[in-house]
Amino acid sequence: MTKQGYWIVFAGIFRLVMLVSALFWLSPAVAITYTSASTTYSWIDPSAHAKLGYNTAPYKFNGTTGCGTTPPTLDDTISDVIPIGFTFLFGTASYTTLQIQSNGRIQFGNSMCGFGTQNIGPPQTYPYPYADTNLNNTMKVFDVDLDPTTKSDIPSYPTSCNSYANCFVSYATIGTAPNRKFVITW
Repeated sequence: MTKQGYWIVFAGIFRLVMLVSALFWLSPAVAITYTSASTTYSWIDPSAHAKLGYNTAPYKFNGTTGCGTTPPTLDDTISDVIPIGFTFLFGTASYTTLQIQSNGRIQFGNSMCGFGTQNIGPPQTYPYPYADTNLNNTMKVFDVDLDPTTKSDIPSYPTSCNSYANCFVSYATIGTAPNRKFVITW
């Protein structure tokens, strides 16, 4: 190839590189961005909701067989079956009732309550095994060792909770159909 041929090839390659560079620099910049914005919500005040305790009506913690304690001690126990007030689809099944476990679980169609939170290492140990298939259809909202026992139920109980006025588990169906919600507060 002659010297002139090399310059023609070089000029062609140079023009191609410049064209690609121009297309790159002239294309719009694409970047991932985000914005932060406040979102309003309404805090649900549970003070008027039904309280769930040892002697509460119409539903209470009942100490089903297999629970960690027997009422009036409410640590590791489960409630009566409570109507939701509407049909709730959880997984592939529809439910109209549920049970509330004192350790922050909601259970649909099962009464297992003897599964508590595992403690890692000494000095405390919990005798409850890790959850297994017995806890199907369960929402583990907190699943921590909550204890709603109050001094009004057991005066000598080692708790700072004096009554259901300030220490409670509550529940309510709120809203109007078809926009109803079942609210639980631990």
